Amino acid sequence: MAKRIFLLALLPVAALIWWAVRQKNQPPEIPFTRVHRETLVSNLITNGKAEPVEWQDIRVDSQGLVVKVPVKEGQMVAKGALLGQLSEPGVKEDLAAAEAREEQARTSVQTLNQGGKSVELAQIASDLEHTRVDHDQALKEYNSLRRLHEKQAATTVDVEMARAKLRETEQAHRDRMREHLHEVLAKVEATSIV
Repeated sequence: MAKRIFLLALLPVAALIWWAVRQKNQPPEIPFTRVHRETLVSNLITNGKAEPVEWQDIRVDSQGLVVKVPVKEGQMVAKGALLGQLSEPGVKEDLAAAEAREEQARTSVQTLNQGGKSVELAQIASDLEHTRVDHDQALKEYNSLRRLHEKQAATTVDVEMARAKLRETEQAHRDRMREHLHEVLAKVEATSIV
């Protein structure tokens, strides 16, 4: 009986050896599929250096940020084709400032063509009226003292002082007129459209 148990235990070992020898002698089974065209999607990560077949330098004379690249990677481009567009820092701000200055100058010219600002016109009119009133008062005083002098009721000194005051008011009136004229001319000169 021990012999039987031993033979029974040897039987699976013998079957295993027979199966291994048989497998070794069979040609290997290779899986395959039907051949058809498709896009190969495979990534291979490696270290290396890619160099172009023909070098071409690209230079830019101005500085700025790249805002547009109309070509795609690997795309063939013709000579002179746009490869990228740079921003020009400060150009938009400079343009906006120049346009604002132009609009301000146009408004100033329009105001001057209409005779000036109403506040300035009122100030000029007030100044001129004030000097006219001063002149009229000095003239009345002079004429009064002159008549009194003719009647010998006023002194020559009083008449001369009134005449000096009259001349002073006339000069002040002329000075104010010149001053306002120079202000207007300065504004016209400062307001120019390029």
